[in-house]
Amino acid sequence: MRPSLVPPIHAQAVRPRTAVHKAVDARVKRQETLNRVHPPRCEAVIDEGTLRRLLGGREVMREQARHLGNMAAR
Repeated sequence: MRPSLVPPIHAQAVRPRTAVHKAVDARVKRQETLNRVHPPRCEAVIDEGTLRRLLGGREVMREQARHLGNMAAR
């Protein structure tokens, strides 16, 4: 199981409505790994195009950027 850097709001924006709940639940479960008292070290390289691609609207992307910043600050 790999941890997820994608917050639930972003997952909801990019998945078809019928698959949203299942996908969000799986991502939240993977994120629990990163929220442990002693989480594993995680390194990620994110393509600039990924950060610039507007998915789900500005608020979703703003929350995604905020979430990535918080994860990087750990």
